[in-house]
Amino acid sequence: MRCRNEDTFWDHLGASNDRAEVRSLNIDNVNTSIDFESGVCFSKDGSWFSSHGDLLAGEKNIEGMYICGDMSGDCPTTTGTDESATFDMEFLYELSWTRFGNIKLERWDNNRKTWVVQ
Repeated sequence: MRCRNEDTFWDHLGASNDRAEVRSLNIDNVNTSIDFESGVCFSKDGSWFSSHGDLLAGEKNIEGMYICGDMSGDCPTTTGTDESATFDMEFLYELSWTRFGNIKLERWDNNRKTWVVQ
């Protein structure tokens, strides 16, 4: 598994140099749809894409997560975008990505009952 190295989350086996360009995002004081230490890894050219923890469902990579500003309630699960879903939360964001590293942040608009790109 290329995305779960004990200390760095990413191994660079087979790379042309030893300088792996790894970025980490740590979020405090928010509720997320992730319960366990998890990660997602992309290579620059899209040839490698992997995830672990709550961002992996069997052999399938989960391609999104929810970030909730309401610490008192449960955040929706990481099952992906459900166009028919409605949410009753004041602050709900969906962070989604593709295997090529295209990342999109959307906010749920309760008034219009739709996702708004941020």
